[in-house]
Amino acid sequence: MAKIYTPNSKSVHGISSTQFCYNFISLMGLSDRKKVVLRTVNLKSSGLYRCEVSAEAPSFSSAQSEARMEVVYLPKEDPVITGVELQYQIGDEINLNCTSGKSHPAPVLHWYINEQQVPLHFVQ
Repeated sequence: MAKIYTPNSKSVHGISSTQFCYNFISLMGLSDRKKVVLRTVNLKSSGLYRCEVSAEAPSFSSAQSEARMEVVYLPKEDPVITGVELQYQIGDEINLNCTSGKSHPAPVLHWYINEQQVPLHFVQ
């Protein structure tokens, strides 16, 4: 028998070749002895997954394996730069803002001028 221990869930689900349930998701016929198919995962689906395989009588021996899975959520839109003026004079201060949409994990923003990354001490 194979069992999967899922993150954010205290229950242990038995897997057969015909049925697997993950919370409210029923995956009839998609999972088998070697794989589990999960659909409609969300951020709470991230975590440590463990598969445990055990033999029936008389040995009752078992083996297990663990893997960490992270669900990422990318922004739906490109980042937006605001505060841009049409012209600047020599000596002017440029104060721009780069805003990214919702994502997980949080985005890391970098500024570039003419294809060269702006040193971090110039960025607040």
